[in-house]
Amino acid sequence: MLNKYLITSTLLLSLFVLLACEDYPPTPKNSTTSANTTTKEFVEEDLSYNGKPLVLTKHARCRMDCRFIDAYEINEVLQQNKINERKTKREAKPCPSIAYEGITRDGQHARVIIGACDQKSPVVITVIDLKNEYQCACK
Repeated sequence: MLNKYLITSTLLLSLFVLLACEDYPPTPKNSTTSANTTTKEFVEEDLSYNGKPLVLTKHARCRMDCRFIDAYEINEVLQQNKINERKTKREAKPCPSIAYEGITRDGQHARVIIGACDQKSPVVITVIDLKNEYQCACK
């Protein structure tokens, strides 16, 4: 009798563990799976602006890291196409800039400053989380 109880308990515990781990390993952030395919993660190299590759400055990368904003979220803000004209400096020299604002997938209210410093590639000058203060050590 004790042997049956032990076997039944072990089987139930194994079934519970198996069901609890059904979604393990978790699907990586920015990836989707279906059938037998996985789409690649959206990365910095995927960023574009007006048909041109978008370059991240060292300062922008530092701010992104400090403020937990990734390339996909920059793309989200740009796709929303909401320009803050008060923060935009279209006539600035040597680098005119446009300030885009939007909400990211994780609810951050972000501002992305795009600069047209030369005719080759537009650059992300900085990214800002408008609702949270961070202690960044960027220069």
